[in-house]
Amino acid sequence: MAVSIGPFRRNAGAAQALAAVGAAFFSFQAWGLAAIIVTALAAGLIGTRRGLPLPLVVAASATAGSALIHFAVAPEHFAEWWGLGLFFVVCGQVQIGWALLLVRFRGRGMLAIGAAGSLLLVLLWALSRTAGLPFGPDPGMPEPASLPDALSVLLELATVAACTWARIAPARHPAEAGGRVRMLVAAGAIAVTAWALASVGAA
Repeated sequence: MAVSIGPFRRNAGAAQALAAVGAAFFSFQAWGLAAIIVTALAAGLIGTRRGLPLPLVVAASATAGSALIHFAVAPEHFAEWWGLGLFFVVCGQVQIGWALLLVRFRGRGMLAIGAAGSLLLVLLWALSRTAGLPFGPDPGMPEPASLPDALSVLLELATVAACTWARIAPARHPAEAGGRVRMLVAAGAIAVTAWALASVGAA
């Protein structure tokens, strides 16, 4: 008798979504070591789900890590201006949603959205650190770069590269990343996310 695995996949997806919400909450509250552990592990969990080709494992892990960093730095941006804080929260929500949806919707359109959205965030970051944003509490005033935002940009660039890889050469990567590769990708996402979160608020 054939056993349907649909319910198990749905349950796994719900568990990952719940983990993402919990990680975002811990990250936003900045509860020290607990937040670092929970959010970093969630980034690895979201990206290393079974059934994803290797480029999408990289993209989902990197995007989830960047999202959780955005949640972590949102409170300090709310202190500067509510618009900036809201922007970081919305960015984090969109990124988490995209990473979770990547299992079901992995067509060229979804890859284009991931690459374009991540590249846009990188360009906005570069503008804010050079010429300054044209809006906000200090329009035209460049912001100093920090380790958390630099690591978030690194993760976003990884997403751009992975989505581009998947679009250009869809048949050249294995149908599913092997266990060891998945673990390496998870370890990388966890390490970068944890490093960024540990640096939030540091002078």
